[in-house]
Amino acid sequence: MELKNIYDLFRLIAGVEEFVNFGSVKALQIYYRDKSVSELLQKLLDAMKNFAEAIKLCHYGQFRDAIINLHDAVNDFDKYTSEDVEDILMARLIGRIKEDYHNVIINRELDDAQVIRWCLNHDYLQQALTLYIERIPEWFNMFSEGKSNRHNLEDGKNIFCKEVKSAAKNMTISGRDFNFDDWLAALNGKLAPLDLHCDDESDFRAQFEYLDEIFKNPRLMVDLSSAELKPVRKILDNLPQEIAEKFVSAK
Repeated sequence: MELKNIYDLFRLIAGVEEFVNFGSVKALQIYYRDKSVSELLQKLLDAMKNFAEAIKLCHYGQFRDAIINLHDAVNDFDKYTSEDVEDILMARLIGRIKEDYHNVIINRELDDAQVIRWCLNHDYLQQALTLYIERIPEWFNMFSEGKSNRHNLEDGKNIFCKEVKSAAKNMTISGRDFNFDDWLAALNGKLAPLDLHCDDESDFRAQFEYLDEIFKNPRLMVDLSSAELKPVRKILDNLPQEIAEKFVSAK
């Protein structure tokens, strides 16, 4: 029995490490498969599972909800006192989760830059890139000269669509103007090829970090055509081909 308990402990530790390092809960699901757990521990496990699924699907709204749930579950369990052996064991390991996910779940409100950086640090490059592209409209809104925080995401969409139409000026819109929501749905649904990328991973990382600095201090931005917006311009330069395949026809 003692050897089995030691083996179970190692399996639990391995499961927590898997979640910390890869955002996966497969090992934890196997460990807890035949075990009875408390309500708060189940809430924590469900939140971890939802986060793992959000990584796979890579949808911003699901990421937001998963991070809020993980924030609440980690904090609730951390305050929980129990004599149940499974609760005691997880209480000893919850610190590893809090340490690695600190920047992501420290606040209940989603921090786009921190989530993208977490994806990069855990080798989820495609997820980082997809989230990065999905949030571009709001970043346009933040970076636009003269804009204030009073403007919302809809303003960002309008700026984005204006830039798209400018980038696609040599093409003819097929029956309608460019529709941001349709384009985003196609991108998220993997119906459109995700080829809006930088030359290599290191280039993307460098550009993202620079944009994050601008995000923190919009005064660094001069205008939308400035050299500092190179990563945004790269995306816009690739848009005509993307639009051509989904929303426009050649002249």
